[in-house]
Amino acid sequence: MPNGPLSRRRFTGKKAIPGIHELSIWSKPSHCCSVACCSSANRMLPQIELLQSIEGADAKELKEMCPSNCFDIEESGKAVVSRPSTCTMCRECIRHGDWGEKVRLSRVRDHFIFSIESTGAIAPEDLFMRALQVLVDKCGNVVDRLNECLDVSSAQALASTNKEHLSHLTRMSTGR
Repeated sequence: MPNGPLSRRRFTGKKAIPGIHELSIWSKPSHCCSVACCSSANRMLPQIELLQSIEGADAKELKEMCPSNCFDIEESGKAVVSRPSTCTMCRECIRHGDWGEKVRLSRVRDHFIFSIESTGAIAPEDLFMRALQVLVDKCGNVVDRLNECLDVSSAQALASTNKEHLSHLTRMSTGR
């Protein structure tokens, strides 16, 4: 898979029903399977900011420049961002001339758009919740492995420090 902006990266998931129930999501596709599988994709929500007021002929040029049709022109002749979610981050609106000083493209870092297709056997919402549960389980496995790797003496020191803090807090709360 070629490297590109994160908002354009495609991820796939598969749910193999026969035998062991296996759910693998957020991994790059490596091969095609003959089992019934569903595809999923995610991307971050694009954010488009107009840094300057764009009016008249410039507004019309900006609207025509965008292949995703993200911009509209108000009745006053001023350009506005009307459909930021349709932006593909192609950068056409900042590529030419001094448009980079007038328009800023970025992504909302905590807003993800998920698209999950299902064959119909399992609802996409259920597939997503199962995938999240698998992710939580895997994170729990990582935490367990890290705890196993901790030195016993440092774990004991941490436990004794926590006991001291707990007894101190107990004394403070009871007033003794």
